[in-house]
Amino acid sequence: MMKNNKGYSLVEVMIVLAILAVVSGLATLTISMIASARATAAANQLNAEIGGLYTNTMSKSPELCLRVYKNSTDGCYYVERGVTDDGTVSTFYTPAKGTAKYDEYFNYEYSNKPINLNKRITIYYNGTEIPESDPAGGTSGSALDGILIQFNKSGGNVKHGAGEFKVTKEAGTRAYGTVCLNETTGGHYVK
Repeated sequence: MMKNNKGYSLVEVMIVLAILAVVSGLATLTISMIASARATAAANQLNAEIGGLYTNTMSKSPELCLRVYKNSTDGCYYVERGVTDDGTVSTFYTPAKGTAKYDEYFNYEYSNKPINLNKRITIYYNGTEIPESDPAGGTSGSALDGILIQFNKSGGNVKHGAGEFKVTKEAGTRAYGTVCLNETTGGHYVK
C-alpha cells in the first residue's frame, strides 16, 4: 500500500531554509565587496588625477587645477580638469576646444571631460562631506562649488586642496581609501 504524501516534511523545509540563508549571506557579502571595490577605485582614480595635475603643472602652467565636486543632478562625484585665473574655485573653467589654452593643456581626447568617480560613494575633504554642486554654475548659479586642487609651479607645494580626501561607501564612515595630499612637498598617496 502506498501512502498519499500531501506536504513537505519538517526536515525538507529546514534544509531549504538553510540553503536560502547561505545564498543570501553570500549575496550580501558580494554586494558589500563590490561597494568596497568602488570606493577603493575612486580613491585610486583621484590620486592618479592629482599625479597628472602635478606633472602637468610642473611642465606646463601654474594655472592648471582640478575641481572635485558632487553633481547635484545625478549624485555622482566628479574630478574635473581645468584652469583658474586667480586661484579660486569661482573662476575655475575648462577652456573651449580650439582655444590656445585648450590646445596647450588638454591635448588628448576627452581630457576636458569630468571624470565620474562613482555615485555610490561619499567623499569627505578634511572631515567634511563635499557638498552637492551644480556642475555648470554652482548651487547659487553664480559660482562653482567643490574643492579646488592646485600646485605652485615654483616649489611643487600645494597651493589649494592640501589635506585628506576620505572615500567611503555610500553613507558610510569607514574609509576604503584616503588620498593624502601633503601641503609642503606636494606628495600624495592613498592609504
